[in-house]
Amino acid sequence: MPDITITSLTAAGGAQQITLAVAVSDGNVLPYLQLAAVEIWAASVNDRASAAKAG
Repeated sequence: MPDITITSLTAAGGAQQITLAVAVSDGNVLPYLQLAAVEIWAASVNDRASAAKAG
């Protein structure tokens, strides 16, 4: 499976919300293999085992 790389992630604040915009570099990925969703994880240390899914 080809790699899909997030090239930028921007956040915009609003009334009780944060909107994220993600740009990806997916090369020549077939349409049915394109990125469908992004998971956001948060942790106080760089360790996914201690992270919680934030969105």
